[in-house]
Amino acid sequence: MQTIQRWLILLRGMFVSSLILVSLVPLQPAAAHFGEPYTVLYDQKLGEFTLSMKADPDVGTGTFYSDIELPSSMADGEVTIAIQAVADANSTGPSNSSATGQSTGQKASIEQKIEFDQEGYWTLDVSVTAGNQTGQHQFKVLVTPPFPPWITTLICLAPFLMVGAIWTLTMRRNAMLKQQQAENKEEQRA
Repeated sequence: MQTIQRWLILLRGMFVSSLILVSLVPLQPAAAHFGEPYTVLYDQKLGEFTLSMKADPDVGTGTFYSDIELPSSMADGEVTIAIQAVADANSTGPSNSSATGQSTGQKASIEQKIEFDQEGYWTLDVSVTAGNQTGQHQFKVLVTPPFPPWITTLICLAPFLMVGAIWTLTMRRNAMLKQQQAENKEEQRA
């Protein structure tokens, strides 16, 4: 009976300490993934243009890095890329972004930010304009959850913490039993 009460006290203590630990973690802006942005388009033809794009689509602000190859017939000049993002599920509305860059040697690199108000799949309409030519393409991108992965880690860690606590208590109990047995043997010898 005392063993069950000890376990209940231990479980309550672990639950309360977990709640305290979670409440102490400061809230931070959304982080979709850690590391470098990943490729969402690679050498995609948009009319006369070739577009490669890397993205870091976080809930909140997503960053897109576009590398545009211009046709050889086009001289250096201004290149504009416009992105309109529409959520596949309910959202407050589309998000738009337009950025302009200067091309040098038939290449232009442009960075732009887009606001995402929810996670899930978003359809992006991309339009590239240079001179009097325009190219368009539509594709989907997954905007990842707004909470950092530590919550999932904490939830997945709980069973291992329980097993560790059980193992520690069992080893402590066995050590106490061995000590009592050793003391009993010494008393019997004396």
